[in-house]
Amino acid sequence: MILSSAIRLMCSRWLTTTLIIAIAAPYIYGVGMGAPDPYGAWTAFLLDTTPGLALYAALGLNIAMTGIRAAWLKLTHHSIMPETIARMDAHAEIGLHGPDPLGAAVQGLRRAGYRKVDVIGTSAFAQRGKYSFLPGLVLRAGLLILMGAALASTQLRQAEEVVLYEGLHAQALGRELNLKDIENGMPETFIQVGGKSTFRLSEVSARIYSEGRSYTVTGGFPTEANGIYLRITHMGLLQPIIGQALNAAFDWNVLLDVLPPGKTDDETVLSSDVSLSFTLIPASTIANGLVAGKVFELRDPLYRLDLIDASAPEAVPESVNAGPGESTTLGGVDLTLGTAGNYVRVMVVSDPAIWWLYAGLAITMASLVLGLTRLFWYERRACVLRTYDAILIGQTEEFYKKWGIWKFQRLKAGLLPTPAEPEPEDPGRAKK
Repeated sequence: MILSSAIRLMCSRWLTTTLIIAIAAPYIYGVGMGAPDPYGAWTAFLLDTTPGLALYAALGLNIAMTGIRAAWLKLTHHSIMPETIARMDAHAEIGLHGPDPLGAAVQGLRRAGYRKVDVIGTSAFAQRGKYSFLPGLVLRAGLLILMGAALASTQLRQAEEVVLYEGLHAQALGRELNLKDIENGMPETFIQVGGKSTFRLSEVSARIYSEGRSYTVTGGFPTEANGIYLRITHMGLLQPIIGQALNAAFDWNVLLDVLPPGKTDDETVLSSDVSLSFTLIPASTIANGLVAGKVFELRDPLYRLDLIDASAPEAVPESVNAGPGESTTLGGVDLTLGTAGNYVRVMVVSDPAIWWLYAGLAITMASLVLGLTRLFWYERRACVLRTYDAILIGQTEEFYKKWGIWKFQRLKAGLLPTPAEPEPEDPGRAKK
């Protein structure tokens, strides 16, 4: 008794609802409190902490047991009692008549469309659509696969971000990556009107070679490359610089994050105190009445170079404007800018559970399609029980309850005895 109560509790919808609310509550709280990364904090709590994993496992167990119990209830016959019939959608009590009232009820069930009727002692059981639990079972299986794959992914997933540009050979997760070219859709010039930039890049793609094969990688859906997945996360300007500072020559490829135009990037460090900042500035301005615009050359950019000395924060930085192919001197540092190009940051991911994630998603979506067809093969069941003075009969249906009650009334009418017609009066006796 205690075991059956515990099983019913583990399979209850109330428990499912409670667990879902408990799992979702930390994320809702993080969003409401304005946390910087509520989703990341929520997944870390759910999949990396003991309380989160306990809730996660409890929900998985609840889903699994609910599916198993639903299948067991559909596929097994249970003892038929008067209380069982009284709980059905429609039920009735019919008086005994004829030599075999139970057999007559069985024949009535067959006429009502039940092909197989199981007679067990003084009772009978009939069922149609006994496998109607399959869509729900498939849905639960898909959800369990998704949950298991998500947990495995957090434990087995490896990720590394790598910078790629033409001519650079990079290593990521033990794989060699070589960038062939970048298609960025960036216009040659960009006109900015007003203080707020409207600069937008179209789809960026890069052709990357790895282990003798070429792959086209974008910023959208990850590209599979022989067991790893590649996705572009960022694109910027690549500016080669040749120069000499402090009696030392240097030849650098500077990765500039200066898009949208007008943005400043302070990356190039010349010494422990001196750094060089780049700002993309307009090559010219245009005006049309009261409207003025800044024209930025993106293929042949123009920079403002600022030499910043951290040891003298109050000093005004030395500045000079220069573009690719130009040479200049800034604070005693000789600089020559080479031809500008582009670079991309590529996220490289190895995830052994990714195909299980895809499988779980596919099974879940298939169950939703299968569930629509269930409207045409839903479950119907009928029970008959002979007592010492009557036949008890009941019927229940998953869908179309009113239609099912109407069909039950027809079934009941077919089991009632037909009233006997009165014998015709003898005309001869009538004369007497």
